[in-house]
Amino acid sequence: MEILGPNIMTFSDTGMTGSAASTTSAFFNNIVDSDLRRAFVTYNYNSDFAAFVLVVTFGSPQVIDRIAIMGHNLKQFFVRNLDIFDFFSMTQSSGTVSSEWISNSLTSNYMMFSPVTCSSFSIQMTKTITANEEKVVGYLAVGNRLLDLSQKPGYAGYSVINKDTSISHAMANGGYRYQKIAQKTSVKIDMEYVPATLRQSFYDLYFNRQEMIFVGNPPTTTAASWDKQIFPCVWSNGFDFETYSDNCATPYFSGSIVLDEIPK
Repeated sequence: MEILGPNIMTFSDTGMTGSAASTTSAFFNNIVDSDLRRAFVTYNYNSDFAAFVLVVTFGSPQVIDRIAIMGHNLKQFFVRNLDIFDFFSMTQSSGTVSSEWISNSLTSNYMMFSPVTCSSFSIQMTKTITANEEKVVGYLAVGNRLLDLSQKPGYAGYSVINKDTSISHAMANGGYRYQKIAQKTSVKIDMEYVPATLRQSFYDLYFNRQEMIFVGNPPTTTAASWDKQIFPCVWSNGFDFETYSDNCATPYFSGSIVLDEIPK
């Protein structure tokens, strides 16, 4: 499990431009929405010979080591660090040693690399998995890892819930109509035998009171081993790692973390 800082793509001074003249930042609104049903789609780039290039520029240099490209249809695409005009050097579990994909078959890719200070990067989208379609990206998240949760909860101590938010209307004939507004994710993590150092890391996350990105099971062996679980969230419950774990000679702690997805 990993917890990243806030999605830099949502910062007010992060800018996005594209190959087409009309692709201002407003054109990319759906790319920062974690709901994959509202995806970014190119216009008039439905050819494997037409490369669409998205350029992302940060308002100030940012330290990044994770890029998630979710719900896409890209077979061939290239991600470049424009500060050095070169690819990112990836860990093997990302599926490639550099951030270039020639024959990708996954619809979500989690890029993992050593921290770099970056002012701008690009995504060149060329071929689609089904040939000659418009390029689609459901969600783009960029950040840096704050915490590697190397100590995992037990099976019974980890639950993921997808919750629908809806509006109910009572109709004149006595029936009801439901309009779904959004689907959001919530995770509860129950931890036991937490050492003091990890407890302090938890407290730092809690006390920061800022949004984070939760990655349930990042890829460890191959890119395909990722379960595609990622969402922007806040720590929504109190900090209860004040209780000592039972039947433990060393003073370890127990507690719970509840992470609720934030609005767009």
